[in-house]
Amino acid sequence: DMVIKPAYVSASYFSDGVCVVSIGKGPYDSERKDGVIDKTGKLIIPFEKRGINTFSKGRAKTEENGISFYLYKNGKTSLACSSKGLLNARYGYGAIARNDVKSAVEFLSAPDAKGCPISDYWLGYIYLQVTPPMRDSIKGAQLIEQAANAGFPDAMYSIAYVYAYGLSGKKDEALAKQWLAKAIRAGVPAAYTLLGSLNDKTNPEEAAKLYKKGAELLEPTAMYNLALLYRDGRGVMKNEHEFNSWLSMAAKRQYQPAKDLQASMMQKK
Repeated sequence: DMVIKPAYVSASYFSDGVCVVSIGKGPYDSERKDGVIDKTGKLIIPFEKRGINTFSKGRAKTEENGISFYLYKNGKTSLACSSKGLLNARYGYGAIARNDVKSAVEFLSAPDAKGCPISDYWLGYIYLQVTPPMRDSIKGAQLIEQAANAGFPDAMYSIAYVYAYGLSGKKDEALAKQWLAKAIRAGVPAAYTLLGSLNDKTNPEEAAKLYKKGAELLEPTAMYNLALLYRDGRGVMKNEHEFNSWLSMAAKRQYQPAKDLQASMMQKK
């Protein structure tokens, strides 16, 4: 019954028994909204402004205002947030993007945001990133791990990063690897890259396999790291063609180290 004028409708292919449909003024309309229909054409998930990927095993990876989560075919999400809590998380994220730390903390600490893993994640991010005296890396790590334990995929990757590099004062590579394994299962491509880097010096063969998986998911850092392994013959057979191919793909995805290396190579010719 919903009508948007002027209307533009696009639909992806059916997968897992459902199809994601976008509606708006045109294919590049930033205000377009996504909904989901079943094979009878019935709208089973209402149109909202969000980016829904193809469904698989009953769920789709979704991003809305910088917040990633899973959307299930019954319309529920993996967020464990109330609608007001999610709204505060969105406002908090927007304030972070504007570098308005004070407003971000107010939104993310609001009573409605309590218990929402998205709010915990971004609040933890703030405490890890801001300058003293507000910085509290221990509190930041605790909040991010709390969000990770609640099932938020981005938090799983971030807490792994915190443990891998000791950002909260506690370096624990084994725990980092455990969280990265969970992040991979939750569908975070960058987790392959970080797990590869933790194996790079001690087990380059395993690192190459992990980088390859990340690269195949279009993760530019994985592409670049894999290229270097092919250049140096570490973990894989030395292969100039593979080196140039992966380096080029990383550069095309605007990964600056790859672009810099390409420029340096051109100067030497």
